[in-house]
Amino acid sequence: MNPLHIQELADRCIHLLSDSELSLRACSLVSRSWVHPSQSHLFAEINLEYAVAVSEASLIRTSRLLDVLDASPRLVGYVLTLSIWLEVITPALFRRFCNLPYTSLTSLIIYHTCIDLPSDTCVGVQQLLSLPTLLSVDLECPFADREQFLLIWKHCTANIKHLTLHCARIDDRRPAPAVDPEFAVGPQIKLESFQTNNLRDIQWWLDDPRCPLNFAGLKALYFSDGTDVLQRGILAPALQSVEVVMSASQVGDLSGFECLTDLSLMVIHQNSELAFRTIATILPQSLSRLRAIRFRLTIYTNSDIQSARTLFVLCSELDRRLSELRDTLPNLAIVHISTTSVPTPALTEWFFPLLDPGISVQWLLRRSEGGANPYLGIGASCNGGSFWLR
Repeated sequence: MNPLHIQELADRCIHLLSDSELSLRACSLVSRSWVHPSQSHLFAEINLEYAVAVSEASLIRTSRLLDVLDASPRLVGYVLTLSIWLEVITPALFRRFCNLPYTSLTSLIIYHTCIDLPSDTCVGVQQLLSLPTLLSVDLECPFADREQFLLIWKHCTANIKHLTLHCARIDDRRPAPAVDPEFAVGPQIKLESFQTNNLRDIQWWLDDPRCPLNFAGLKALYFSDGTDVLQRGILAPALQSVEVVMSASQVGDLSGFECLTDLSLMVIHQNSELAFRTIATILPQSLSRLRAIRFRLTIYTNSDIQSARTLFVLCSELDRRLSELRDTLPNLAIVHISTTSVPTPALTEWFFPLLDPGISVQWLLRRSEGGANPYLGIGASCNGGSFWLR
């Protein structure tokens, strides 16, 4: 048999080329059996990225893409992820995206940075949120008022498992609109993960009877501040189920989390005090369950050398503070540090598998440099370069 016609082999080979649009287009011309896997990768993700200024050329490309999808609805069935910056397309083009016959869309990401979201765009967002295949939604849009925000959830699917909301500009000076008798609340959305920049900004919605969210089985929670909100309303049941918490630079009260196993904290420059004050709020019985602590560092620096020095000082400080807590963290298995330098964006990731909870981060660094244990290599990339400690 011709190996080109062995479907499983063709699928696996084409998957290896999924990062190259040109290669996928070429694969779709090889044989009929290669058309489906090639096109499924080509159209799996539609991503309209942010641009400072909308160009005529980009609008033409977007319009041509929509023409192709309109002419061949089966291609829409390949779309798994739709990510749109609303500033880079016209309202008419966005409406065309909303009207496509999606059958497999699982992830929806919508960004909008202007003052408010137009009413007709809100209707389009509502239409997309009603798709029954959706599992993940990331909505980072300002709304002129609460009524528009409520509108998008009116017919929302109950199948969403992961929700990110950054809607801090919702006008909280106006009272929440009265409950419309015709506003039917659909089945509750039982979330597994929830992320928001500020819980207080949406507290009014969480207390509103039209909020469709159910947090009883929540496993992961990501927030900037406002942990006092967790003690009330529909978020309260999450305290008994959340295993993963990510908190930003503000001190958070984590004393209510009973099943916490994974904690992620932000550290700005060399100030780790806020992060450890947050750790100090965890009750001893919960602290003993903690298996992973992840620090997200933001370092303000103008040079690679300065960044490396700052990182060394900060890692030493984190090591010292963790060593002081060692007896209260019997199950700690992982310490992960990711670093972003400012103003030059560069991501540095440090991963310390603490095979022995008594081993400190600094000890691991020394062991890695000496090459005593080849399994404790530490990798990092800084400002475009890279280095490995073995």
